[in-house]
Amino acid sequence: MKIRQLRTLSFLFLIGMLTFELIWTFILIPHFKSITPDGKMIDMMIGYDAKTINPVLASYGYEGITYYKFLQIIDLFFPLVYSGFLFFSALFLLRINKIQNKIILSYFKTIALLPALFDYFENYFIHRMLVGFPNDITHLIPYSNFMTLMKFIFFCLGFVNLFFLVGRVIQNKLVKFS
Repeated sequence: MKIRQLRTLSFLFLIGMLTFELIWTFILIPHFKSITPDGKMIDMMIGYDAKTINPVLASYGYEGITYYKFLQIIDLFFPLVYSGFLFFSALFLLRINKIQNKIILSYFKTIALLPALFDYFENYFIHRMLVGFPNDITHLIPYSNFMTLMKFIFFCLGFVNLFFLVGRVIQNKLVKFS
């Protein structure tokens, strides 16, 4: 793929990611908080257990659980968008930095795609908890919590990688001009 195509795809996925974030932040989450007294979203929590999750799910009520399921349908697309941004931006920056080592390329590609993979597993376990509640869901909680933690770790690592690659571009430009 050419540099121009990678740049365009990176930009389009960035616009998609920002659009999702704006809709999520200013429309969907405020509505969720208006129908649930607690307003906590499980996929934004880390380090939870049954003592934490059961009261949160109970506070949702039927309407909150139904709306959360709707949010999960929308959340099927967001991981594709942010991973697409991380993936194509990393490829674009690697190409600019003239990095062609297959191991390094594989590392950056994998780190870009792992958050989406963990996000989908997380959504699966959260969906199972939403459907199963108020029955015993304690067996699902460690898996969901682990997937949430891994999603956040690899999401952050993906952005750290992009910052590193941008730093390399800036460093190369500074060396070129001196």
